[in-house]
Amino acid sequence: MTGEPESTAAEFAEKYGMTIQEVPGLQAAAAKATSTVEYTRFIDTLKKNPKLEEFAVSAMRGAYGVASDGGKSALIMHRDEHSFDKLFQCVFCLPFTFDEFPLWVLYHACLTAEQEFARVDCKPAKREEAQSANFLKQIDRACQGWLNRTQAVVNRFNSTVGLSELSLEVQGREQATGGDFALLIEYRKSREDIPEIIPVVLQSKRFDGDGIADISRKNKKTGRFQFHTLKETRARCPAGYFFFNNDTQAVTKEPHVPALKDVRDMPMVAVPKIDYVWENSNNFATFILHLIVTVENEHRHDDAESALEKIVSNVSLDDLTGIGVISVETDAGPRFQRAWEMTLQQLRSPNDEPPAPEPTEPPDGPGSRSGFGMGR
Repeated sequence: MTGEPESTAAEFAEKYGMTIQEVPGLQAAAAKATSTVEYTRFIDTLKKNPKLEEFAVSAMRGAYGVASDGGKSALIMHRDEHSFDKLFQCVFCLPFTFDEFPLWVLYHACLTAEQEFARVDCKPAKREEAQSANFLKQIDRACQGWLNRTQAVVNRFNSTVGLSELSLEVQGREQATGGDFALLIEYRKSREDIPEIIPVVLQSKRFDGDGIADISRKNKKTGRFQFHTLKETRARCPAGYFFFNNDTQAVTKEPHVPALKDVRDMPMVAVPKIDYVWENSNNFATFILHLIVTVENEHRHDDAESALEKIVSNVSLDDLTGIGVISVETDAGPRFQRAWEMTLQQLRSPNDEPPAPEPTEPPDGPGSRSGFGMGR
């Protein structure tokens, strides 16, 4: 791995009260991702699909917009590099890549989550709705793991990195039966900036060993293709597909990491049938980074209420299987949950029966985990 310039590493260490010896430790922790079979399988897929690798590398270069001075220098130094693997190791493993260190932690937590999801959850046959929940759990675990490694530095930013799952059962809402789930990404470009929130609606679809996904499903209630609904949603809220490599019956021996695809990068067709997932897609960590850098300004929010309103105004609650908040803010869990309960209350008809009071203890009894950084 190409080492970072000593002056930049020293500046980083001094800025955050670290020793120069601690910087290589962070870099080595990030580089561990390259030793997994899931990462190797993804790199092999990129090599077989040069246009896909070009698409991913282009997304990575967009990080210049949120990079630190050292990160910008590293990107410029490797401006002629066309390999995802080399760019990742030479630039994105450096702990000073981004102006905000918590964003670096979030990026690597997303990379860990996608690899663990493929390794643990994509081998046995599972339903699409179950996989959405499993993926959120892997994000939660990965955030906790990376926060444990980097807590001392993250604390110096008065920050955190974690996932909070919003309780969808409040206010009398029934359990969802659809396949949509939503993420809200809350981050800072720098400490001087206020946090930005980006909501994104994702439709879960499995793909086979050839990279083919069936996107022909229609909504049972409306009879409309889900693909067309996502296309319409994208005009008002970021939306796309969460493609995962999993079988409905048999064990998947060598599952790929999921592929995330923004529907704006998919051509409109009158009758959607199949999609080749290795075109204009990104792995999860790169997808989130690309979203942060490139999403339109009208899709960036400075409060939880307006971000959640974008979701509920574009997705039927009956189709929503989960909402996850990935945030660097320490109060994200309770703040988003309060905003969600207010959002649901506003959606209720004045003629509806009032909801039953919430239990004073979680459903699983005292000691159950809930809130920021915890899964369901």
